[in-house]
Amino acid sequence: MCQWTFLRVLIYVIVSFNYLLQKRRRLPLGRPSPKNIPSSVPSHQLYIYIIQNILLLLLSLPVYAASVLQPHTPLMHSDYVLTVAALIILLLEFTADNQQFAFHAYKHAYLAQKKKGGDKSASVAKKYDPNEHWLGARLNWQPEDAERGFCTRGLWAYSRHPNFACEQVFWVCPFFLECLPS
Repeated sequence: MCQWTFLRVLIYVIVSFNYLLQKRRRLPLGRPSPKNIPSSVPSHQLYIYIIQNILLLLLSLPVYAASVLQPHTPLMHSDYVLTVAALIILLLEFTADNQQFAFHAYKHAYLAQKKKGGDKSASVAKKYDPNEHWLGARLNWQPEDAERGFCTRGLWAYSRHPNFACEQVFWVCPFFLECLPS
């Protein structure tokens, strides 16, 4: 089963890298797109739609093989532990995303209020209300946080990007779910 997972990830990486290289050749950085090429070429869209479906089929074949073609075995303790770990990681990612959203809401409200203090004609900004945010994102934001410009409280005190870190760590759990029983 580990070989299928490795092969699936390898195909995904190769396809993604190939796509990025093609996109870089088509539109180099810093150069505007040509005006004479229509934005929606039907043949190009048809090609993309066909290739996308073929890639999705190829990526789902290992799951089909694991669920239908192989003998079924009962769940082990490691399956339950990894499932709980994956759910905890998803909860941490959700919390980090909501903390970042709450921070930006506070920052924009604070900076708009600060700007409004010196300018009488400034538009009225929405006041920050912590009760509008998820319970795990209600942190004690300070004016220094808004002045700094980036979040350093909550999960963001431990990592520069905890939401992305959790996203990457999450994909380790399905990998081990497939590797440990074999």
